Amino acid sequence: MNNILENKLSMFEKVQAMLTLHSAETTSIPAVATTKAEFDALVAKILLSAGSSSIDITGYTVQKQNKRNEVTKALLKITTAFSAWASLNNQPQDAEKADITPAGLDALRDNDFYTYAQQMNLLATPNIAALAPFGVLPADNTTLATKAAEFLAIIEMPKARIGDRSAEFGNLERLIAQANDVLTLKLDPVMRIFVVSNPTLYDAYTNARSIDDTGAITQPDYEGSIDPTKILLVADIPFLSSRTFKVSNTGNTQIAFCLSTADQEMQEKILVVAPNSTVQRNGDNLQTNANLLLIQNPDPAAIAQYEVRILE
Repeated sequence: MNNILENKLSMFEKVQAMLTLHSAETTSIPAVATTKAEFDALVAKILLSAGSSSIDITGYTVQKQNKRNEVTKALLKITTAFSAWASLNNQPQDAEKADITPAGLDALRDNDFYTYAQQMNLLATPNIAALAPFGVLPADNTTLATKAAEFLAIIEMPKARIGDRSAEFGNLERLIAQANDVLTLKLDPVMRIFVVSNPTLYDAYTNARSIDDTGAITQPDYEGSIDPTKILLVADIPFLSSRTFKVSNTGNTQIAFCLSTADQEMQEKILVVAPNSTVQRNGDNLQTNANLLLIQNPDPAAIAQYEVRILE
């Protein structure tokens, strides 16, 4: 979710909190409760869609590397034996194809790495019996084919997830437009009834309807870095349902945040923040009665950077 949509969602949540807080004062106008119910249902769908549209596609990094390591191990066993056999049997071109170092394999891009594994599997297949004196059996070649296929599935998976995420983002934009129409076309006209009869209530509503995007120019309340795989306790702050936490990812690896009751345990609704993005939620849409703001860096190698602004 981009910053514009995040700011819009934050406004929706402020309107929800305001109407809940002043529900007794609006009972004289039944249309307020009816419209709020419709609005609440849309916001619930938006929150669900927001989670799907920010699907983690970098979480496959460790899994992919582990699978690549398995392919490398199986591949080097084949290439070492094949290169030796081809050299002894006066097949210099085939020997050259199999002459690759671990560093050479590491330098290959994922698709090239998979293609090379497939190539060596095909070269070894008709000569597998001849490779037995060099320590390679048919089962070793089968293992290479199996591990290569598993690796291909891993590198293709994020592409499918990106497609799902893009489709969900379009759905998210439609839902936000619908919720905005409910406010503009239904709730705004109804709430104007209170301009004269209850101006304080109407002012509270118009304040909630304002979109707060000042976080980009105000100094953060908290900022810093998080070491790889660590969870950082950023703030211990009393729970307030209307308090909004605006978390900006200023680094190059994704982070996640939540409100928790334990200082090293990510709990309840965990929000992912992509690099150079901002996500904000109020207390009620994180975890009720939780007072610890945690930020997690799931990356196994990179240091994460963050800024937090708290909107009261």
